Amino acid sequence: MGPSDDRLFSSETLNRGISRRRFLEGVGGAAALLSAADLLAACGTQSSSSTKNTLVIGAGATPTGVDGEFDLSLEDLDSIYSAYDTLVEFPFVQSPSNPLVALPDFSKPSPGLAESWTVSPDGTSVTFKLRQGVKSAFGNELTAKDLVWKFDRGCALAAVSSFFDAVMSYKCPAPGIATQLDKYTVQITGMKPNALATSIWANPYLQVVDSTEAQKHATAADPWAKTWLTTQAGGFGPYYVTQWNAGQQIVWQANPHYWRSQPKIQKVIYKAIADSSSRSQLVTQGAVDIAMRLDPRQVVALKSNQNVQVVNLPASWLMFIFLNVKRGPLADQRVRQALNLVVPHQDILSQVYQGLATPLNGTQPDIYPWSVSFPTATTQDFAGAKQLLASANQAGGFTVSLLYNTAVAEEEAIAVLIKQAFAQINVTVNLTPADATAFQAKVVGRDFDMAFYKDQPIQPDPGYSNFMYFHTGSYVNYNNFSDSSADPLLEQGLTDLDPTARKLALQDAQSKIWQDFPWLFLARPGLQLVVHKNALSRIAWSPANNAGRWSEFSPA
Repeated sequence: MGPSDDRLFSSETLNRGISRRRFLEGVGGAAALLSAADLLAACGTQSSSSTKNTLVIGAGATPTGVDGEFDLSLEDLDSIYSAYDTLVEFPFVQSPSNPLVALPDFSKPSPGLAESWTVSPDGTSVTFKLRQGVKSAFGNELTAKDLVWKFDRGCALAAVSSFFDAVMSYKCPAPGIATQLDKYTVQITGMKPNALATSIWANPYLQVVDSTEAQKHATAADPWAKTWLTTQAGGFGPYYVTQWNAGQQIVWQANPHYWRSQPKIQKVIYKAIADSSSRSQLVTQGAVDIAMRLDPRQVVALKSNQNVQVVNLPASWLMFIFLNVKRGPLADQRVRQALNLVVPHQDILSQVYQGLATPLNGTQPDIYPWSVSFPTATTQDFAGAKQLLASANQAGGFTVSLLYNTAVAEEEAIAVLIKQAFAQINVTVNLTPADATAFQAKVVGRDFDMAFYKDQPIQPDPGYSNFMYFHTGSYVNYNNFSDSSADPLLEQGLTDLDPTARKLALQDAQSKIWQDFPWLFLARPGLQLVVHKNALSRIAWSPANNAGRWSEFSPA
């Protein structure tokens, strides 16, 4: 930020109030982010008709990128979920408890970019018939070759696609997975039956890229257009990027060729406002429409503020700390158990979350089917922890680092409580803050001893959820956890088409994983969205993704 940005976010400025127009002009002018036309179109007063189709979101950081092959931060998912369409989708229906909110019906996978599909009798393949006439913002039509290119790219880059390959039993090279049957028909084949053969294609990370446009931006050094796709929503969804200023703001515009009717929200301005208290004040003043991921203490305070609505939403959030099992003492299950025994659960739930979270007493979201709840201690057991450390030859203690994300408001406060608790069993914790980009790079690179993770398994399925975090071969198993007795059960939880057998296998796997203490199990945070009272008349929100679908929003 430049000097004028600092003045804009000063306590003096915030305390005397700031209009939506002044906020957008201040940031835009300081960083030369918005053109004069953009300012006129997007930055009027809250009541101006020119802003009715513009949504301003205040978040802790901008997305690190929108390439589903690599970009996995909370902010990345916000944008990927809204910018891309998927082959299959879960339709939104009105919430029975809140007229402002629409929620997806997870029981009903419905046509998206694919107008129809058939699953083979043995459950190993699915044939999709694509909609004709679907175009990206660049004017290129969706065809089967885009799906084939997607798998070619995924096999070559072997990042997030390798996770889906493992989940779905896809086997690279890509010609063995995706077969173009005609211009608008593609067959996707796995090596084994799969219970998620259809519903998995509603996952926002199975994004379908406009391969015609992407290949225009490929180079010899970057044959799969990684650089371009990091900052471009190069798909067939409702929005595309018009401005990318990392760390400041991202601007999205509606796809003029969108196959559905045009979104009521035509422009989305996604602003990085690192300080949670600043986001809180800006939403009360109408300078932003939505404040994302506020400190729970501020959420509680805002409940009595007449200028905002605090919307309680179902959530799949898990807050935990990865214990890297390849780092020194953390390789020992007894050490991991000892650390879990002294986690200050009551202080975390009361002091940090202010009663807006419950204990994380299982390995998956409790709103997903077949969740097993395990007993959790209400008090810390320092004596038991010391005995376990002694049995692991760590009676004298040791030193570990704890990585936390400065864009997630509550992590620093929890980190301080963890540091204080661990000191009582002679474990020294060095706190290591990182911004969202550096944090994600370290986590994905497995470059940590202990690392916070606030996350959600975005497929509302227990097989997907547990496989993602705990299978030895999963790309998202960032702490290198491995349990040879749990792996076959996790695999069965995906490939067994008998629901009863799946349930038994997955519940058995949850028990085995819990007893191995791969994480510090902290909390299930609730989800409270803070919205300015004059901003929106409809919010479409997915509790699996913990993200909104902007094209389904309606202005007030």
